[in-house]
Amino acid sequence: MLSHTSNEIVWRASDVAQWTHVIPVGNVAEITILLSKYNAQMGVLAVGANAWF
Repeated sequence: MLSHTSNEIVWRASDVAQWTHVIPVGNVAEITILLSKYNAQMGVLAVGANAWF
């Protein structure tokens, strides 16, 4: 079974093709990000103990 040890929030401007910002948030179930959802694309990455996504 695969498991992860932490999470990262990634985001970018809507007109950019690649992720440009990373916010490490640890192993949490909920977080509040003060960023307008209308101007950005956001994603969540699960990071394993070996730092692989």
